[in-house]
Amino acid sequence: MRCRSCDSILSDFELLRKCKVSGDFLDLCGTCYSASEEARFMAEEANFLASEAEDVPEKDTGVGPQSIVAIEIQLGRREVTHA
Repeated sequence: MRCRSCDSILSDFELLRKCKVSGDFLDLCGTCYSASEEARFMAEEANFLASEAEDVPEKDTGVGPQSIVAIEIQLGRREVTHA
């Protein structure tokens, strides 16, 4: 099986990785999974910092520029660069 984002061949470990919330298989290689998790973390951090700066309670949508990039990568609309 191949990564849904970059089309690289998945290892046995990567084939078994599941979403902690839904339980669905992620089908992402380690690099794409790391990029996705980093984007999620950065979006959460940006939302937190923005709400702290404004000192106004704000609904956390979890959507920010980094998470949009991660979604585009997963949908194949953006290339992943492997370091």
